[in-house]
Amino acid sequence: MTRQNKLIAIVLGVTVLGIIAELIFKNILISNIFFIIGILTLLVGVGVMLYDSKLLLGVFKRKSPVEHDEKLDVHKVASTKNEPIRFRPTARLTLIIGAWLIAVSVLVSLF
Repeated sequence: MTRQNKLIAIVLGVTVLGIIAELIFKNILISNIFFIIGILTLLVGVGVMLYDSKLLLGVFKRKSPVEHDEKLDVHKVASTKNEPIRFRPTARLTLIIGAWLIAVSVLVSLF
């Protein structure tokens, strides 16, 4: 199964789950649950994007007792931090699913 087919399967599964849940529970409850899950998925997607963009490259470098005088190469760190942000498949998938969940929550609350 390709990535695009997995994405389509997840989006259709969420939509079918929303329709079934709307028939069983109250609309507002389902809408709130989908909205919260959508926001959390968007936050995970943004976290994955920030982690992959290496913005915290020189911050968490551990210093051993021997390496106290060693300095970081500023040009190397700056060139790595200034790279364009890449949308990895994980980040793209979580952002699309989060946006779709928020859209489904709005549609469920309207109807």
